[in-house]
Amino acid sequence: MADLTFDFKIKEIIKHQKEHVDSRKEKIIKNIVQYKEKKQEYYLLNKDKRLNYDKEYRDKRKEELKEYRKSYYEKNKDKILEKQKAKRNSNKDK
Repeated sequence: MADLTFDFKIKEIIKHQKEHVDSRKEKIIKNIVQYKEKKQEYYLLNKDKRLNYDKEYRDKRKEELKEYRKSYYEKNKDKILEKQKAKRNSNKDK
């Protein structure tokens, strides 16, 4: 008997929750559409700023990577040259 009342209460709660969501469905969809429009508008307004920032960031990163590679090569020049020499010699042997 207790199980039946519990099941009944659960079904009633589910029913009320579904009715609540259904009653708000149009409002929820409207809010989602408004959010998408607002997001798109913001995207379009700030497109140039974002593109400039991305370009500056890429240029900065490119310079940093160039410097890093240069310093790495200077630090490990001997090892790199030895590996290249060994590789060339092994390719000649084939």
